[in-house]
Amino acid sequence: MLVALAFAVSTQGRAAGADHDHDHDHSAHGEATSLGSAHLHSLDVEIRPQRDGMVEVEQQFRLEVDGISIQRGPILNYMTVFESSGGLILDTGMEVVSVSRGGEDEPFQIATSDGTMSLLVGSKDVLLEPGPHDYIVRYRHLGSWKKEGRDLVASFDVTEAFQALPIDHVTARLILPEGATFLLRSAAVLGTVDDGPGFAMTLGERVMTVETTAPLKANNSFFLNTSWTGSGFSGMTKWMQILRQHPSIPLAVLASFILLFLLWMLISGGTRREKERRLATAVA
Repeated sequence: MLVALAFAVSTQGRAAGADHDHDHDHSAHGEATSLGSAHLHSLDVEIRPQRDGMVEVEQQFRLEVDGISIQRGPILNYMTVFESSGGLILDTGMEVVSVSRGGEDEPFQIATSDGTMSLLVGSKDVLLEPGPHDYIVRYRHLGSWKKEGRDLVASFDVTEAFQALPIDHVTARLILPEGATFLLRSAAVLGTVDDGPGFAMTLGERVMTVETTAPLKANNSFFLNTSWTGSGFSGMTKWMQILRQHPSIPLAVLASFILLFLLWMLISGGTRREKERRLATAVA
């Protein structure tokens, strides 16, 4: 899931070089925004694949506003489509469960377009003052993993909503449900401030924890690549999505069955008539 992050700059503290003042909400209209006025102290992401085919995600992050007020807050842009094992393009059906700031519910809006969803956190009438702001975003979506034999294979984008910002420290946890077991686990982190691997991994039977060992620069990437035992994971949710999003497929299957049935009736009817003709000839 590809995501970007943007902020609207307040007219009460505009970025250097701005040549005019107005109170227009840039974020609501997708106009020029500032990415240089904030960074993340920390990002803690918990990813929980579910047996019904869904994935539950919690993102906790501390946003540091650096010397300039931000209007509204972060805008997280999610790509909400993926290619299934059969080559079909499916929508993830992403649902935002809750958003909070400082332990209190935070208002948010959702805007959608082809294949993307924008989560506009906060109110356009509220300014984020310089300093730290703690957020928690919870959402769920259809899992994009693929089946290989009896096993499931998937990649998860950890810094999905924060790739454009420097991040001091990231912790990611991938937690499987009871009874599931990891088969393969690896991580890929790009954009650290040094040349080392940039992360450390701790492994348990059902839990994979990866932490950065150096800060991430802007335009970073952080992926968890995994496979696990697929026994007990239902494909019904994905099939329901296919039926809803590609109704022509079941209709085509039904039409094929009807044609095969008619062809069988035609052949069997002809065979029966031929047998009756031969019987009548033999009697005569």
